[in-house]
Amino acid sequence: MDPNAEDLRLLHTDPGALMGKYLYLVDTIVQMHVSSGYIDPEDKQEYVHQILDAFIQRIPSIREQYNERSMLRTYCTTIFRNLCRDTIRQNHRTCTARVFQEPPDFMVTYISPLSELVIRQEVEFFGKAVSLFGKKEHKLRLFLKAYYRIPLEPEELRAYVADAGMKELQSWLKELRTVDEEDDPRLFDLLGRLSVRAEGKHGSREAVRKWIRMRINDLVYLMNRSRGTRHTEETVQLLAERYFLPGHKSLEQPRMNELKIRL
Repeated sequence: MDPNAEDLRLLHTDPGALMGKYLYLVDTIVQMHVSSGYIDPEDKQEYVHQILDAFIQRIPSIREQYNERSMLRTYCTTIFRNLCRDTIRQNHRTCTARVFQEPPDFMVTYISPLSELVIRQEVEFFGKAVSLFGKKEHKLRLFLKAYYRIPLEPEELRAYVADAGMKELQSWLKELRTVDEEDDPRLFDLLGRLSVRAEGKHGSREAVRKWIRMRINDLVYLMNRSRGTRHTEETVQLLAERYFLPGHKSLEQPRMNELKIRL
């Protein structure tokens, strides 16, 4: 019997047997995504099961839509690929909520490859969100780094205070670096003076504090908008540390209550 005719017969009379026959296709597709880092090796069989479950639900529509212009195996392979990608996206959204929102009930000492992938994607999205601030991007980057006590570089100050010489930049850097982590009022006063120098605008302590808080809230909104994530001010700080400090390890330390890795 023609192989495609046999597959078509199973599609209409015994879809379970057809799934068994095509199991190797699903396994191969999932393994490709495991090898590329999109699926944790420990989750491989769970993905296979999820894809097969979704496929069996599509059997009625496949029976109606398959037009025999290609082999049924080829047709179903495309479906398996799409189902795999849909499953990855759905699981990554769930994983993001877990990684960045749920409070831990144990100390986090390990980040799985899937968790690391989700974090990396969120860090990249954070960078895109920062770039949306246009002309205010340089100010936002500078003020966020100062607020989170992330070391600044002369080039970042020059991007905000374009006409400053190196001596002036070094003076600003020295002052910013000596602000104690608990001394927000002094930091806000210093950033207020800096904003007057750069923009010629009144920069009171309260005005600076309000501006930074509003921008953080904007970032939370941009990070969550239509994405199914639940970022908070605290996770924005974690993302900022990771984004501004390549190789920063804060996300691998159990210091923030919103981290929970159960993947």
